[in-house]
Amino acid sequence: MKFKKTLFMTLAAAAALMTTPVFASETTEQITDTKTTIQKTEAVLKEAQAQKETLSDRLTQEKTLLATAEQRSQAASEDSKTAAEALADARKQLNTVNAVSRTADINSADYALTAARKTALEETVKELSTQLAEKRTGKAAARTAADRAKKNVEELTDKQQALLDQTAADQKTLTDEQANLKKLEAKKQQEEKAAAKKAKQEAEAAAKAAADRPSGIDHSASGNAYSWGQCTWYVKTVAPWVGTYWGNGADWGYSAAADGYRVDSTPTVGSVVVFAAGQHGFSAQYGHVGYVESVNDDGTFTFSQGGMGFASPAGPNYQTLSAAGLQFIHKN
Repeated sequence: MKFKKTLFMTLAAAAALMTTPVFASETTEQITDTKTTIQKTEAVLKEAQAQKETLSDRLTQEKTLLATAEQRSQAASEDSKTAAEALADARKQLNTVNAVSRTADINSADYALTAARKTALEETVKELSTQLAEKRTGKAAARTAADRAKKNVEELTDKQQALLDQTAADQKTLTDEQANLKKLEAKKQQEEKAAAKKAKQEAEAAAKAAADRPSGIDHSASGNAYSWGQCTWYVKTVAPWVGTYWGNGADWGYSAAADGYRVDSTPTVGSVVVFAAGQHGFSAQYGHVGYVESVNDDGTFTFSQGGMGFASPAGPNYQTLSAAGLQFIHKN
């Protein structure tokens, strides 16, 4: 009986655990949200890396352009300076020639030479003035290009720094979320262990409750209809699950079997012993029943009983007998 009961409880508990629903909790939702955040942050960081590489290439190009523009601006400035100096020298020479021309005899050979020199210098001044204007325009254009290249470099440098700052912040977010994910997964593991333990306890409790239920028809709620002072009244009092209308004591084995209970010749604690009419000196007409209190190592058992022939009709009155030739009704 003990083996059957233990096996039943084990199988019931196993079945209950196998049908336990998948664990779900607020922690599971938090883990899902955290994983989503991590995936999004990793995607942002990947995109930022691509942007960083693009910006780095552009910045390298713009710095090269800036260096070239600065060189051109410097060269244009030097050319403009040289042209200005040449023009100033030509004008100085022209002023000298003009002064000589004013004092020279108009009919002299020197005057003719001076006039020719003046004409040549005037042409030179005119040509150098044009060149200087062009040089200054080129200088301004070169400076504008250099300033534009410098501005581009500064803007790209600012973007690069902003991207680095944002990347650092995103990387910190990723690190924090990864650490938080580990904590949440550890928490979920503990919750799952606790839930599994609780489910196991509930399953074992349910299995035990099922095992404790009578294997036959349970008459616990039917009350005690037997007459006070009868052996049947006493047994119904201490074992409410027995039938209310099972007849005389000698009839109980048949009645119990009809109600689905196991009846055999092996005593167990909590079972009901059935004596046939006249067996062991009990009533030759009605037989007798008792409640098994213990089973002894020598093959005997001790049972309690009630009845009008005892010192305490309402029981309990104790007796120890051999189990040979007797019937026993088992609750489960």
